[in-house]
Amino acid sequence: MMIDNAKELRRDLTVMTRVTEMMDEAGFVEIVTTTNQWPLHAHDGVSKEFAEMVRNNFEEGIQGLRLGLLSGTMLPGELELHLASLCKKERDETLQVYWPL
Repeated sequence: MMIDNAKELRRDLTVMTRVTEMMDEAGFVEIVTTTNQWPLHAHDGVSKEFAEMVRNNFEEGIQGLRLGLLSGTMLPGELELHLASLCKKERDETLQVYWPL
């Protein structure tokens, strides 16, 4: 839903998947792509604190993005319910979710 709405606004939310290709086309050489996985949930010491910081930053950033992309396609009440259900899913600690960066 968000990707489709972004396309209507001529914004590409999937551009990060093509950065290496774009750098190659721009003339960069010997490009090395490394992907790290940052946890949204963790249950041990330092990882737990790091995961909480990642999740808080993710939630704040994604909230603004969702509001911008979905506010034109949903009624305010529908949007609030949708956002609340997404936040509940994001905070479900039984899921092992990693943010690829």
